[in-house]
Amino acid sequence: MINIDAIEAVLFDGDGPAYRALDAMNSVQEHEGYEGFRGAPRVVLALLQILSEQAPEPSPEK
Repeated sequence: MINIDAIEAVLFDGDGPAYRALDAMNSVQEHEGYEGFRGAPRVVLALLQILSEQAPEPSPEK
């Protein structure tokens, strides 16, 4: 689960992971084209991993 409120500043950072992922997707399209587009899932998974690391750990429920 990704807490969007906790990482909002990171999402809109021009040098942040969201914009780097956009650049990566452009590279995937350039090198793989629309056929195959195998890089898309790898980029999305990498972005999700980076964003999950940006969010603070949830407090344990009592």
